[in-house]
Amino acid sequence: MKIALTDSGFGGLGIAAELYEYLKTGHPAFPVEIIYVNGLPHERYGYNSIPEIEDKVNTFGSLLKNIENRLNPDLIVIACNTLSVLFGKTDIYKQFTGKTVDILKFGTATVLQRYKNETDILLAIAGSKTTINSQIHSDFYQNFPLVFKTILPIACTELITAIERDSKSGNTRHLVTKCVRSVADEIGSNDYSAAVLVLACTHFPYVEYLFRNALSRLSIKTFIQNPNIDLLEYLKTLIPTAKCHKKQEITIQVISKTAIEYFRMQSIASLIESISENAVRALHNYQYNPGFYTVDVNIFKK
Repeated sequence: MKIALTDSGFGGLGIAAELYEYLKTGHPAFPVEIIYVNGLPHERYGYNSIPEIEDKVNTFGSLLKNIENRLNPDLIVIACNTLSVLFGKTDIYKQFTGKTVDILKFGTATVLQRYKNETDILLAIAGSKTTINSQIHSDFYQNFPLVFKTILPIACTELITAIERDSKSGNTRHLVTKCVRSVADEIGSNDYSAAVLVLACTHFPYVEYLFRNALSRLSIKTFIQNPNIDLLEYLKTLIPTAKCHKKQEITIQVISKTAIEYFRMQSIASLIESISENAVRALHNYQYNPGFYTVDVNIFKK
């Protein structure tokens, strides 16, 4: 079985690493090849630097087509909220939907299931500018006003880059604090039974401890929802296990259209080294393929 995971950066690599380790210690019915595709379209620019939504959609559509044509995976996992938002707008959505899993429902329907019997909750959604501007989470939650009294979208795009550059830096801590300050301001102006923060970016769970520390200072009960965990648990159910415990070959590799700077590679490696040494090795030995898919450089906001 071949599984291709993709993200607009390296947030989803943590999910790929977790899945790899689960399969290594488990008993899958057949060999599994995990391929992580870094979907960053340009060394200096990401999807949040593309002003036009049509250009974002077309760029991601090109990436998906090349994942399908070049890798021929059995399953495509969009381990990225930004790209999941774009997926439904692509011209290949219907063609790919049967073999593709995206992360969106794990930050919407799954969260609702957990809190459906509660009332007067402040629901904060922290994500990239593209994710927040799509209003996909807000539109979903607004259908349940008795449960979620207020929906608070928070665009934290700068935090994504900060985490990849150095998750332990003062700048990363500052940006997490800034994000949580929006929650604190809202709590101060209204009455809520609790506050729930959805980490609607696969990078943010890398610094979940910083979010927890910041939220612990607030005056009401607070909860963090990490869609990465729920996506991972769902993926486990898609891989059949064997009754006899025959050892299967499990591999992981990383492909990137863009060159990965050494300092960034070291920073990302430090985020996943406690999960999987082999995933770190795959990152260090990544396959650099600048021709993996084509991107028009004129679409970026310089």
